[in-house]
This record gives sequence, structure tokens and C-alpha cells, in this order.
Amino acid sequence: MAGDLSLRDEPCPVCDATTTHAVAIELRQECPDGDNSAYSREPYRVTECTVCGASRASRVRSA
Repeated sequence: MAGDLSLRDEPCPVCDATTTHAVAIELRQECPDGDNSAYSREPYRVTECTVCGASRASRVRSA
């Protein structure tokens, strides 16, 4: 996971418990092809469990 990381206690569906997660915000390009590909970057909240390594990404805002 790239970027600045924060550590937070969050529920982990894999561990079935509250564990420490590394949390970051990443810009991801959603539409790599086409004329508007330079404008298709959206912020995603990415979490990774420090116990089992499971990761999740969710879009920060909906369009």
C-alpha cells in the first residue's frame, strides 16, 4: 500500500474481530482508455489488516 499510512482499529471480516489496520487514501484511475482518461482519477480509502493481510478499497465519493 502506497502513500501516507494511518493505523486504526477496525472490524476485519476475515479475522472476525477488531484488529489494527493500515489505512491510506489513494488516487485510482477508473477509466484508463479514452479521451478523458486524465480526468478519471478518484480517491479510494484502502485498508489492510495488519494481522491477516486482507485488504479492501472503497471509493471515497460517489459520482
